[in-house]
Amino acid sequence: MNRTEVKKIRCLVCKEEQAPSEKCVKCGEVFARYYCSKCIFYDDAPGKHIFHCDDCGMCRIGKREENKHCFTCGLCINKTLESTHKCLEIKGHNCPVCLEPLFESIKPYLQLNRCQHWIHVQCLNDYGKNYKNQCPVCGVSIDAMSKTEIAYLDKMVEETREQMPEEFRNKQVNILCLDCLKKSEGVEFHFVGMKCKHCGSYNTKE
Repeated sequence: MNRTEVKKIRCLVCKEEQAPSEKCVKCGEVFARYYCSKCIFYDDAPGKHIFHCDDCGMCRIGKREENKHCFTCGLCINKTLESTHKCLEIKGHNCPVCLEPLFESIKPYLQLNRCQHWIHVQCLNDYGKNYKNQCPVCGVSIDAMSKTEIAYLDKMVEETREQMPEEFRNKQVNILCLDCLKKSEGVEFHFVGMKCKHCGSYNTKE
């Protein structure tokens, strides 16, 4: 239903039919804690902050004073992220996990730090429990591999090098690093992983 086309509502207390408003014209019942006359939108959740953005053309979750509309992205950005976010238009894009259109979504969403793709916060949390540390859109690492992780895999490779099948020993491959996004040629092939020559990460693919 297109809420902006609603012309009549009915009070559930006194049953009076009337034009949309924040309270009943007959009994004075307040319909919801938040009402937007532009969207004809009601929300009665306690403690929930909502504001209408004229540039988005819709209501957004959050405090108005904490958000600013980005005309390149086409949505409201929290002011704490204003100087660090990379503009990427959100209209026409779906969450890569749940496939819900992001621009109209009321769920909190964010940009991944490294590749800047948009995703729901909850979807990212759920995705991270079951999959690798990679963006579901482009495969780039969500967080660069730590020195501790690299040292652990270095040790694993060294300890299992002699256990590799004969046909794979001394095999060399060309890889792309999903941490630094650089290519490495002639890298030792190993089932544990192939190490980037530039940053040392094992977040790589052939």
